[in-house]
Amino acid sequence: MAKIEEAYSLEYDDVIEVEKAYELFWDGQIADKRAFECPKCSLQITAANIDKVRVEMKNTPHFKAYGEHEFGCSYELEVLNERNTKNETKNNQQSYIGSQSDALFLERPKTHRYVRSNQYIKREENQNELLRKNKSKKESYQKKKKSNYYSIKPLISKFIRYKNENKTKEKYIEIKKFKISYEDMFNDLACTDLNNISNYKRIYYGGGNIVRSKKNKGDYIIFFEPGITNKHNKQTALYISAKIINESLTNKKWITELESLCEEETGVKFFAYCKISQTETGKYIYLSSLSNLDFFDFRI
Repeated sequence: MAKIEEAYSLEYDDVIEVEKAYELFWDGQIADKRAFECPKCSLQITAANIDKVRVEMKNTPHFKAYGEHEFGCSYELEVLNERNTKNETKNNQQSYIGSQSDALFLERPKTHRYVRSNQYIKREENQNELLRKNKSKKESYQKKKKSNYYSIKPLISKFIRYKNENKTKEKYIEIKKFKISYEDMFNDLACTDLNNISNYKRIYYGGGNIVRSKKNKGDYIIFFEPGITNKHNKQTALYISAKIINESLTNKKWITELESLCEEETGVKFFAYCKISQTETGKYIYLSSLSNLDFFDFRI
C-alpha cells in the first residue's frame, strides 16, 4: 500500500498531514484519532500516536490505513506517480527539491478560544448535508504545497526528520509571507556565537534542565548546558512565568509536564522561538520575547 501522508479529518473538515493532526488533538480541536479517511475515498485511517505525549512515543505520529483504497482511487494513483517520478529523478542523478513549505502563524484564530472550555463549534447542517459537503470538499481536493501551524511543536518534529534526511536547506517555513529555511530557523545553542546572532526571532534549542523559581511560585527557569560563545562565559537561561502558563489553552497539561521535567534526570532538549538578550552585567544570557507556550517545546 502507498504511504499515506495526508488524510481527511471528519472532525476538522479538512485534509491535513499527521503533524497537523497532532497539533489539533492537543489543542482540543479534534478528539478521535480514528476519525480520518483517505482524501479521495472512504478508506478508514487512524492517526497513530497523536494521543500520546512525545516522551511516551516509541514511534513518531503517522497515518495508518485499515483495508485498501477503493478501486481507482486517484489519491493512491497520485502518490504512486509521485514516488515513481522521484525514483526516476534519483536514477538520473539530478537534485530534487520539494516545493512544500510550512506556514507558522504568530496568532491563533479567534475560534480557538472555545478550546479552553471544551466548547466545540457545532455544525448546524444535518448529517446528509454534512456528507454532501465532505464529498464536495474531497472532489475539489488538491495536494497541498503548504501546511499551516499555530505552534512550533510540529515544526520541531519536521526539523528532526529533515535533519536526518539532510533536507533542512531544502524545506522552508513561512512567517508573515517571508520564507526561511529550516536550516536557518533552527539554531543550536552549542553552535551560537554572540557576535553573529539574528535580530529576528529564531528557534533556539539545546540540552538543559528546568527548576522551579524560588522567588515566584508557579514560575520556572531553564538552564541550558554551556554552549553560546561569549567572552564572559555566561550561562544561557529561559524564564517561563506562571502568567504565560496560565494563558495557554492547555495550561493544566503544561503544569503537569513542567513539574515532571523538574524531576527528570535524563537529558532534555528544549526548543523556544525567541530572541537572545544580553547585558554587560548579570550572570546570564537570556532567551527573551517568548510570547506564549505555542512557541516552546521539549524532547527527551
